[in-house]
Amino acid sequence: GGYGRGELHPQSDVDLLILLKQAPSKKNKAVIEGLVTWLWDVGLDLGHSVRTLKECAQYAKEDITIFTNLLESRAIAGSEFLFKELQTLTEGDKIWSSSDFFAAKWKEQRDRHRAVDNSEYNLEPNIKTSPGGLRDIHTIVWIALRHLGECEIHRLADRGFLTEIEAENLAEGRIFLWRVRYAL
Repeated sequence: GGYGRGELHPQSDVDLLILLKQAPSKKNKAVIEGLVTWLWDVGLDLGHSVRTLKECAQYAKEDITIFTNLLESRAIAGSEFLFKELQTLTEGDKIWSSSDFFAAKWKEQRDRHRAVDNSEYNLEPNIKTSPGGLRDIHTIVWIALRHLGECEIHRLADRGFLTEIEAENLAEGRIFLWRVRYAL
């Protein structure tokens, strides 16, 4: 989510994956429950999952959203080796080919736009999910990350994914939407 992308905003949720080599023991379950409870108690809007490597790979094959979350994830604590294993399990065409990923994200975007009734013309569109909002920019970046291994907007022009003007406009648009979201 936003933390993985390095763009966490006020009132944003925090998506956390607790990655395990194997299913947790009874004692480890209690420790994990205590951690999650504490994070809620300190005021985080927490979305979390506790999964093994095998479960992550299986769920990522079945769900484009889970795969996308893993694509932009980053380790914040724990075993770097385990995190690298997860990246190896989900890299390249092992789960979603670049073309299948693009098709799934495009469908996801069309469905999202239909769900908000193409509200870009509404008096109060949703900054995150309405057409032209932050989620559309995220979708462009996710497709570039999956296709090119690159997620920095300014570098996408160097790779021929966007023109210089498109990259500049996209970066400026994202900053504008960040400011609006922050202000709201």
